[in-house]
Amino acid sequence: MPPMRILADIRCLQDENYAGRGVGSHAACLLEAIRDRIGTAEIIGLVDPAIGEVDHRHKGLCDTLRPAFVSIDASTPTILLSLSPMTHDTRLPAMLIDRPNVFPVAVVYDFIPLEFPQRYLAAQAAKFAYAAATTWLAAHRAFFPISEHSGHELVRRLHVARRDVHVTGVALRPSFASLLAAQPTVAVPADAADETMLFVGGPDPRKNLETVVEAHARLVAAGRNLELVVAGGYPQAWRDQCRGGPAAERIRFLDRVDDEELAGWYRHARVTVSASMAEGFSMPVVEAAACGGLSLVSDIPAHRELVDDAACRFAASDACELAAKAAGFLDDPAARERAAGRQRAAAMRFTAEAVGGRFMDGLLERFEQFARRPRRSRRRAIAVVTPFPPDRSGVADYSMRSIEALAEHVDVDVYTDQPEPIACPAVRAFHPISSAAWLRPDYDTTLAVVGNSHFHTRIIELHQRFGGPCLIHDNRLAELTAWWKGADYLRAIAERSLDRPVKLHEVREWLADPGQLPSMFYEEVIDKAFPLLVHSRGIQESVSQIYGIEAAYLPFCLYRNFSSDEIAEDARRHARAALGVSPGEVMIVTLGLVDAVKSPQTCIDAVARLRAAGHDAQLHFVGESAAIRDELALQARSAGIDRCVHFSEDWLPEEDYRRYLVAADLGIQLRNHFFGGLSGALLDCIAAGLPTVANRDLAEALESPGYVVRVPDRPDAASLAAGLEEAARLGSRAATEPQRLEFAGEHSFVIYAERLLELLVEPATVAHASNTRHFRSTVGA
Repeated sequence: MPPMRILADIRCLQDENYAGRGVGSHAACLLEAIRDRIGTAEIIGLVDPAIGEVDHRHKGLCDTLRPAFVSIDASTPTILLSLSPMTHDTRLPAMLIDRPNVFPVAVVYDFIPLEFPQRYLAAQAAKFAYAAATTWLAAHRAFFPISEHSGHELVRRLHVARRDVHVTGVALRPSFASLLAAQPTVAVPADAADETMLFVGGPDPRKNLETVVEAHARLVAAGRNLELVVAGGYPQAWRDQCRGGPAAERIRFLDRVDDEELAGWYRHARVTVSASMAEGFSMPVVEAAACGGLSLVSDIPAHRELVDDAACRFAASDACELAAKAAGFLDDPAARERAAGRQRAAAMRFTAEAVGGRFMDGLLERFEQFARRPRRSRRRAIAVVTPFPPDRSGVADYSMRSIEALAEHVDVDVYTDQPEPIACPAVRAFHPISSAAWLRPDYDTTLAVVGNSHFHTRIIELHQRFGGPCLIHDNRLAELTAWWKGADYLRAIAERSLDRPVKLHEVREWLADPGQLPSMFYEEVIDKAFPLLVHSRGIQESVSQIYGIEAAYLPFCLYRNFSSDEIAEDARRHARAALGVSPGEVMIVTLGLVDAVKSPQTCIDAVARLRAAGHDAQLHFVGESAAIRDELALQARSAGIDRCVHFSEDWLPEEDYRRYLVAADLGIQLRNHFFGGLSGALLDCIAAGLPTVANRDLAEALESPGYVVRVPDRPDAASLAAGLEEAARLGSRAATEPQRLEFAGEHSFVIYAERLLELLVEPATVAHASNTRHFRSTVGA
């Protein structure tokens, strides 16, 4: 048999509405059957962090957990096991159903909403959601209904092939299965009446409690001292309604009971009644049988499978018939014992071993056929959801270069909100950003590219829903979150993350000075990122410390390259002449959007110090500066160096930007926020071999070569001026050339693309769902 890998949709084991009920118990039984039958099977639990943690009763059923329904290595045959395909967002497993290496199988419970649409599907939204769920259900390749009736309905309603249907039944929970294995001996419940009729259901009209109450009233009116015991967590309104009848004083409602107490009631009751109008299966019937009890059941298909004795069945709405049949068994204990014995024998079909065996027999038969099927090799295809040039974004430029390298290995489609992306032969097709990037089955994977700017809001929204690989360019998302959803929203995230009250004025202080940020504020994306990809060791370490998640590290690449001839002395002279820079000037550049986070005031003060020391230093702000230009010009004038501080056009053409890098003598790139932040501008300085001064956190994040001089993370003017003097002593570009070429070789997009594809196709296991602190701080954000 081929190696078995299973992607199990276990959201039902996260959801408290299902985890502790029959769905959760059945799902756990099937996972245990896989483990018992094939100990080497790899079971990967697919979870949705928005739901919460996996229920404590079901932890350990999977080898690993994944927070996103991501595609995997297309060369490995894999089972997608949908354990409760109709109860949660159907779009998530839909991302995997049509993958060529995935064999999707579904557990099927019932189609009760279609039998009672006026109750369950009255709202238009519910009707559409259920129609979508059944459509995706039909797209599976094998089906494991819990009863023959559910199997017939599956074939009748969804037109699936009967050969694809494998009926399993539902296993008794261990507490009841142990009673089935031997003559049951259970304690009689305290203060139980001598004669008891038991009803186990729930507050749903379909369970048909009113017929049981009416039948009980008839028996009491006939002179029987019979108590009706109702279990199932009925609210007070239901209790009051049932107690309005003539036998009200003989009706007893139980609060939540454990299996041991329930077993005592099953054993003690003269009859247990299951009166449902419709069921996919009926656990009370087999539970009562395991305890040695007798069930009277409504004459519906699911009950006929469990109770073949017509004497124990009644028309669901006929209280008269139910009362008569119950009286017959109350009057004839011997008949009762014979009927209970037959039901007990029938219940032997529903041990965990029997149910698990039927499931595994069908699963293995179908999977072996699938795994042996010849597969045609094809070129892989991926979707990249990103800003793209001409978007004025460093992320857009970087994405284009990445895609050019990726296209050597795979087909790449780009999803972008840029209405007129520049022509790029590496891109197979451009599309507007939409859920299609995640849902189209012809993509092997989808990469969401995220940064700290407005370009990324739609990307984050869709990533939050679908998840998968996520590449974060920035070391924090605070400014984007505040701009997008408001400072108060950021404050609420901070309170959950920091586990303390946070005032709005604190948030405003952080935004004014990102160096004060107490966290990275990745909460909007990190839960569903699998894998999470980052471009610096500093970010990787910060993610681990703050979120307890091991991000994958991809060294940041040079996305502007310079040949040795481009930065040679002759080329530098021509560039300086074109920019009007005099031969004796010490030209210092700081690149990119001019913003307070880059400490421009400190740069001006440092240049003032250099000039006071006799250096002809000239500072050029190369990038958009409109928001802060007047303030900086005033500072330069106060320092007496206004003629030595220059501002470029707000957005430079590529040719002019490169000319500044070639012409400069020194560079400055500072950040006053940390967590291992990145700078495309510093990378450009490195690419051009330009001796540059950077704060330590930023320089180390990029694994900068020796011609990047490190200064403290919060440098003052004196330390920055000293750093510039040290950088000047490094000499000409010829002196930095060996290090530049070595760095360029190690940080090329060729190597980057190969490593990125490894991580996208078969990401390392990331223990998101086991991280209690992370879930507690983000669920409901």
